[in-house]
Amino acid sequence: MAGKLSEELEKNTEVQRQLYREKYYQNHGEYPPEERGCLSVILKGAYYITIFPMIWCFKWIFKGCIWCGKWFFKAFIWCSKWFFKGCVWCGKWLFKGIIYGFKGMFYTFPRFLLRKGKIGKILFVTYIAIWVILVGVSYITQRIQEKNAVFAITEANELNVFMKPSSESLILEIIPKNTSVKILNETSDGKWAKIKYNNNTGFVNLEYLIKTTNEKDVLEENTE
Repeated sequence: MAGKLSEELEKNTEVQRQLYREKYYQNHGEYPPEERGCLSVILKGAYYITIFPMIWCFKWIFKGCIWCGKWFFKAFIWCSKWFFKGCVWCGKWLFKGIIYGFKGMFYTFPRFLLRKGKIGKILFVTYIAIWVILVGVSYITQRIQEKNAVFAITEANELNVFMKPSSESLILEIIPKNTSVKILNETSDGKWAKIKYNNNTGFVNLEYLIKTTNEKDVLEENTE
């Protein structure tokens, strides 16, 4: 009798153990620790201590990079869009300003003066005379510079003609060696010369010019 009771108790215990095992597996996806052994528990603990945090960190670093790249691209597009709009807007109003400036100078203002009777007509004549004088002075100054110009020939194989007296300025032309040019004037520091070549004016380095006061000497030196 006692043997049968002990067998039944063992069977009940085994059934309960099996039920507990299956229920644990359903809830955790693995068998209880006491069935997996110490090595399995140690490996799982090592995974949660080392590998899992690394995976989690890399996951959020990757998400952060994606998020930053997305908003950086959006910001770049937005800035480019408004920069382009700003350039168009500035160009538009600059062009309008130039047009309205010329219109006011040569049409609106003279028309306004002519409507003011005798005084307006006198002012209109004075206004025109000032413009004529300014244009005439500019033309006469240019002619005087050309008349008093000094001739020179270039020593460098290729001499750059700059828009301004600076080697960083825009290059207008390249003059070959032994070419005659007109020196209109020189800068105050004595390093640059304003020249006329092929009906264009620009600045060259005085170091590469041989000056002479006679154009014939230039032509003779070129032929030699």
